Amino acid sequence: MPDLSDLPNLEKLYFEQCESLIALDDSIGFLNKLKILKAQRCKKLRRFPPLNLPSLKNLELSFCSSLENFPEILGEMGNIRELSLSKLAIKELPVSFQNLTGLHRLFVGCYFLQLNSSVLISSLTTFRAFRCKEWKWINSKDGEEVGSTVSSNLRSFGVVDCDLNDDIFSAGFTQLTTVKSLNLSRTNITFLPECIKEFHHLNDLDVSDCKRLEEIRGIPPNLRKFSAKDCRSLITSGSSMLLNQQLHEAGETDFIFPGGSIPRWLDKESRGPSISFWFRNEFPPKVLCLLIAPEPVDITVEFNTPVVLINGKVQEYRWNSMEREVRMLESDHIHLFDLHVLPFRYKLMEMYSENEWKHVEITYQGLIHTSLIKGMGIHKLENLTELNFDNCQLLTRMPDVSDLPNLEKLSFDLCKSLIAVDDSIGFLNKLKILKARGCTKLRRFPPLNLPSLEKLKLSYCSSLENFPEILGNMGNIEKLKLSQLPMIKELPVSFQNLTGLHRLFVACDFIRLNSLALTPSLTDFEAYGCKEWKWVNPKDGEEVGSTVSSNILEFSLTACNLNDDFFSAGFTQLGTVKNLNLSRSNITFLPGCIKEFHCLNYLNVNRCKRLQEIRGLPPNLKRLRAIKCTSLTSSASSMLLNQQLHEAGETDFIFPGGSIPRWLDKESRGPSISFWFRNEFPPKVLCLLIAPEPVDITVEFNTPVVLINGKVQEYRWNSMEREVRMLESDHIHLFDLHVLPFRYKLMEMYSENEWKHVEITYQGLIHTSLIKGMGIHVVKEERRGMKDIRYDDPYTTIKMCITSLPFLFCFYLALILFSSHGLLNPTMTTLFGFMLYKIYLKSIDIG
Repeated sequence: MPDLSDLPNLEKLYFEQCESLIALDDSIGFLNKLKILKAQRCKKLRRFPPLNLPSLKNLELSFCSSLENFPEILGEMGNIRELSLSKLAIKELPVSFQNLTGLHRLFVGCYFLQLNSSVLISSLTTFRAFRCKEWKWINSKDGEEVGSTVSSNLRSFGVVDCDLNDDIFSAGFTQLTTVKSLNLSRTNITFLPECIKEFHHLNDLDVSDCKRLEEIRGIPPNLRKFSAKDCRSLITSGSSMLLNQQLHEAGETDFIFPGGSIPRWLDKESRGPSISFWFRNEFPPKVLCLLIAPEPVDITVEFNTPVVLINGKVQEYRWNSMEREVRMLESDHIHLFDLHVLPFRYKLMEMYSENEWKHVEITYQGLIHTSLIKGMGIHKLENLTELNFDNCQLLTRMPDVSDLPNLEKLSFDLCKSLIAVDDSIGFLNKLKILKARGCTKLRRFPPLNLPSLEKLKLSYCSSLENFPEILGNMGNIEKLKLSQLPMIKELPVSFQNLTGLHRLFVACDFIRLNSLALTPSLTDFEAYGCKEWKWVNPKDGEEVGSTVSSNILEFSLTACNLNDDFFSAGFTQLGTVKNLNLSRSNITFLPGCIKEFHCLNYLNVNRCKRLQEIRGLPPNLKRLRAIKCTSLTSSASSMLLNQQLHEAGETDFIFPGGSIPRWLDKESRGPSISFWFRNEFPPKVLCLLIAPEPVDITVEFNTPVVLINGKVQEYRWNSMEREVRMLESDHIHLFDLHVLPFRYKLMEMYSENEWKHVEITYQGLIHTSLIKGMGIHVVKEERRGMKDIRYDDPYTTIKMCITSLPFLFCFYLALILFSSHGLLNPTMTTLFGFMLYKIYLKSIDIG
C-alpha cells in the first residue's frame, strides 16, 4: 500500500480481498479526515500500522487470517461505535485499545486471542466473544489479575464457546451487575455462583450446552429468560430451583432446562399433545404453561412454539414459527413459559367477552410427535403478586381481578385508550401499590377499600371526573400527589378515611378544596393553582371552623383563588403550623390573630399584589418572604423593621421598602459594609440590603460574600454562581448573618485579644449602581457589652494614640511647671493629667 500522506482530504479507503497485500505504509494511520477504512480478507497481511485517525467511524479488519497485531491506537478515536474482529491471527489486544473511547458494541471471534477485561472500555454497552482462547479479569493500570472496574454502561456480555472455566466467577465477575443479558454457553463452567443473586438487572441468561454445569447456587431476582439446554450434568436440586413458583409468578418467564417432573403447584396436568382451560370476560393476565419433551437437535431452534386456539380459532403469530416438525433428542427438557411471551400478532389481553365463556387450547399436535411428549401442565395465577399493563395502548378495559386475591402491585400507567376499570380493583385486600397515571380517557375510578394500600398514583388522568370513594379505613398511604386532574371538582367526604396520610400535594386547576382535605394525621399540605378554599365542618359540610389536625406543620395554598374570607374562624385552627405559604393569592391583609401562631417561623406571601396591611406578626417568626407585594403600606413595612423582633432571633426577611431604620449602627451605600471584633464572634449580627428584587422569584436575593481578615467564608454549597437580574422595585433584605449557610459556624471563631475585620460585600453579585443602601447592627450582650466590637479600624486608633503620647506627656510637664510658678490653675493641670492617663489606658486596651 503506497504512501498516502499527500492525500490529506481522504475520507474513504478500501482494500478488501487484496490477497497478495503484505505491507501497508504508516501514512495510513495519520489521515485526519479518514472516516471509513476497510481491509477485510487480506490473507497475507501480517502487520497493521499504528492509527491516529480522530475522524474514523468504520474500521473493518476481519478475515485477515495472517494479521498478528491489532493496530496501536495512538490517540483518542471516539467516533467508532461498533467493531467486529473475526478470524484473525492476533494473540491479544493492546492496552491502547482503550483509546477507542466511543465504542459501544464489540464482537470478537479469534481462535487464539487471549482476552481480558481491559477491552470493556467505559463507553461499551455490548460485548460478545466467540471461540476465543482465554478470559481474565485484570486491573487495566498494572495488568494484575484482580477485579477491574467495568463500565456501568455495559448491558450485554457474552463469552460463547470460549475456553472458559470457573475462574470467570472470581472477584471481577461482580463488576457485571449492570448487565441485562449474559451468555456463557458452550463453556466449561461447573456452577453458577451465589453472587448472581445480586444481578438485579439481569433478565436473560444463557448457559446452553455447558455440559459440565452441575450446580445453580443462585438465580437473579428479575430473570425472565433462561436457557440451559443440553446441560447434561445439572443435578436435580438445580432443576428444582428453576421450578420455583414465586419466580415464575412474578414475571413473564421463559425457561428451558433439563428435567422430567411436573411441579405440584400447577393447576392441571396432561400427557399431551394438548391442554386447555376456559375463561370469561377478560383473558387471564398470566397463564403458565409447561412442556416436558426431548430438546431439539438444532440448539438454535429451542422448542417449537405451540399452537394456541381460542374457541377453535388459531391465534396468529407475528411470524411463521410453525413451519416444520423439529427432530428431537432423547434427553428430556422442561419448557416453562408464560403464555403472554409468545409472539402473537394481537395481544391476548385485548380479548373481551361479556360473561361469555371461551375455550383456550394449547397444543403441539403436528409439531412434536405425540409419543415424545412426557407431560404438560398449566397454571392460572391465583398467587400472582404483580401485574403490569404500563403503556398498553390497545387496552380499553381493565379486567376483573377478583381471582387474584394475592395481588400486591397493579400498574396501568399511560394506558391512553383505557376507558373503564373493573370494580374488583377496589377490593384487593393485599394490594400495596396502585398506579394509574396518564390514562387520559378514563372518566371514572371505582370505589376503594384497600386496607393494605401504601401508594396511590392517579395524576395526569385528564378526563377523570372523580376521586375514588374511600369505603373503609385505609391507613397505610402516607403520601398522596394529585396533579393535572382538571375534571375533578372536589374531594369526597370519605377522603378522611385516609387516616395515615401525612403529606398531601394537590395541583388541579378546577378543584374546590375545603378543610376536609386536612385528614387527622396530616402534617404537610400543599395546594397549587386550585379554584377555591373553604373551612367546613366534616359532619354536615357547613362553612364553619372545622377541627384541623394538631399534627399539621406545613400549610400552603399557592396561586389559589384565595381572598380575605380565608381568615374566617377556621383559620385559627392552623395555630400549630411552622410553615405557612399564601403566595400569589388575593388577600389584602394579614389578620391580628396571627399573633397567636406561636409555632410559626416561616411565612410566605410573595406576589400577593393586593396585600396592604399587616395587623400582627407571629412572635417567633424567623423567615418572611413578601417579594413583589406592591400594595404594602409604609406602616406595614415599618412593622417588619421592628428592632425587638429582629434582635430576638435569627431572622431573614425580604419585603418592599427603601428606608434604613435608625437603630442600625452603621450605614453604607455599598457594595460593602464592615465591622471589627475580637475574642468571640458576636452571636447576633443584623445586616440590611436595599436593592431591587430578582426577576426570578425563586432566586430571592444573592447570598453575599463574607470575608474575615480578607479570607472568604465558604458556604455549604455554591450559592454565588451567577449575577441575578433585578427589577425596578426596591426591596429590603434584613437578615442575621448567622442564618447564611456557612460551611463552618462563625461562632466557632476565636481570637484572644486580636482584632479581626469582617466585610459583607455584594461586589460582583449585584451591579453596584442597584444597591440603594446597606446597614449593620451588632446586638449588644449583657455579659460582653460593646468593648469587643468596633466600626472603625482599631489599629488606626492605636497608632494615633501611640504617636501623640510623647507630645501630650511633654505638654503635661509644661503645665506642671507653670502651675508650680503660680501661672496656671492646679485643678486644670490635674484634669489634664487624668485625661492623659485615660488615653494611655485606652491605647493599652485597644492594643
